[in-house]
Amino acid sequence: MPKLLFLAYAFPPSPAIGAVRAWSMAKYLGRLGWDITVVTPRPVAGFSAEVLSRVDEDCRQEGIARLFAGRQVWVNANATLLGQPGTWLRQLPTRVLGRLWRALGIGWDEVWAGASNRVLARLKLGSVDLVLATGSPFSSFVVARRVARKLGVPYVLDYRDPWTLNTLRSRPWPTPVRRLERAILRDAALTLMVSPSQAAAQAQAFGMVKPPLVITNGYDPEQLAGVTARPFDHFALVYAGEFYTGQREIDPVLLALKRVREMMPGTRLPIRLHYYGGAAQQVRVKSQQYGVKDLVACHGRVSRIEALAAIKGSDITVVIAGIADTANQIERGIVTGKLFEPLGLGVRILLIAPEANDAASMVEVSGAGKSFRASDTDAMADWLVECASLRGYQGYSPPVKYAWMALAKRLDDWLNAYQPPC
Repeated sequence: MPKLLFLAYAFPPSPAIGAVRAWSMAKYLGRLGWDITVVTPRPVAGFSAEVLSRVDEDCRQEGIARLFAGRQVWVNANATLLGQPGTWLRQLPTRVLGRLWRALGIGWDEVWAGASNRVLARLKLGSVDLVLATGSPFSSFVVARRVARKLGVPYVLDYRDPWTLNTLRSRPWPTPVRRLERAILRDAALTLMVSPSQAAAQAQAFGMVKPPLVITNGYDPEQLAGVTARPFDHFALVYAGEFYTGQREIDPVLLALKRVREMMPGTRLPIRLHYYGGAAQQVRVKSQQYGVKDLVACHGRVSRIEALAAIKGSDITVVIAGIADTANQIERGIVTGKLFEPLGLGVRILLIAPEANDAASMVEVSGAGKSFRASDTDAMADWLVECASLRGYQGYSPPVKYAWMALAKRLDDWLNAYQPPC
């Protein structure tokens, strides 16, 4: 079996959406004949014994080995000193250090590179055939090149997001970092990106001889098959996830609900929005401001299985790729991993995205729902009223090309071209 060393900071039990992609790659590449060793932080705080045990068992069943480098701490945003003193005090060092690193312009996850280098220094020649790194953090790309050079093997870079081309970053990366990315790309055997627009932008910006190949995010039918729908006694919209100021915000959905109320005055509206995530207070305040507080239910942060149950039971799941009406090529290529859960469950999707966004094409070609610009709240409201009034919605078949077994097969074909012959 070819031996794959997989550098993945975000990996179960991490609740990050990036961990879903990393786990799916490892799981299905393993089934296609790869001997997988994942380098990831050791989970030490914020995770229940049940969750840790389940991840251990999943790795054992799939034959996935792990090398732990550094520590993974899940900081519970809902923990307060008065409400949960034990949890809060255990997480205090992480909160303080995280603020310090951010003040210096360094992400907490980027510090992981030092621990990874120390662990990987023990690897011997012949122990690895290929190195795969997923980013962010992009320091994992630096580590990948270093260990690949040491072991004399090729390395592959998986971009979940752009690095120095990320136009949504508050401050541009300095020139030395841009040069570092160019050098790492030049030496890589293969580069993967999640959307056609971002792959094209990357190839053009760096003059890449080997353009990036596209491996979108996807869904795992095995995982989704075990989800039991949460029943709602009304026409339910569900949004599960977090927000990013100026990029992904709930305002367009609340404005659409306000418009629905104006279109149907004097009636008891059958539509409700259910929010699952850590920004419940923010959603409550905004729903009050827009006069739709009675149409919004906030459930706070819940487990992944609870969120999937709500998505499966919903009539429409809301996905927000961006609230700008127009976008550059990089921004048009933002295809959030949150899109693929409802897509795999066959649930109608209301997508909010810039014009000509790659995610919009995926939704509409698949017959999965409808895409709107954030400013099109009247059109959103019209569609919601239309959907709520229709009886006997039959759903659609989840597109097989976005299932992880199909995506992993494509990736396997490419990776086999770069591994040494047996």
